[in-house]
Amino acid sequence: MPLFLDLKQQPAGPVVGAVADVLRRTGAVARTTIYSTDAEITDRALQQGDLIVAESRDLTRQRLLNLALAHRCEPPPRPGTWAGFELHRELTVTEQFTLGVGASEVVADLWDPESVQCFTSAPGSRVLGFAVNTEDDYRLATKIGLDAVLVDSPRAARQWR
Repeated sequence: MPLFLDLKQQPAGPVVGAVADVLRRTGAVARTTIYSTDAEITDRALQQGDLIVAESRDLTRQRLLNLALAHRCEPPPRPGTWAGFELHRELTVTEQFTLGVGASEVVADLWDPESVQCFTSAPGSRVLGFAVNTEDDYRLATKIGLDAVLVDSPRAARQWR
């Protein structure tokens, strides 16, 4: 069974080292993907050399926003990489102009068929939707082609299929 670990603990070095040791000892490296919103954790996991590490949150967000706002798949996805982001995400969009700054709060639905196609254009690349917690969200995730979802309640999600 595949395992997707979302590491949030600090400091990054000891946490990544301990997780890597457990994965190696249990033979789970090949079926485990490491993810984190913290770039230091992602960088440390990549330095291990043998861990499968999802694309950084910053890179995923940047590509999703480039797609949503400019319809450009930039930067191009790396082959064989997982990328994850919420199906719906509250964002603050800020605009700098001569006399100040403007800000707008939005609920962004950044995963759509165009973004899924971009992210999966590299061989072996896959996409994951976070916070898919209703049957409607699950149906949307399926419709747009997400490869996997993370849910708060696996028990409730079993009824959605």
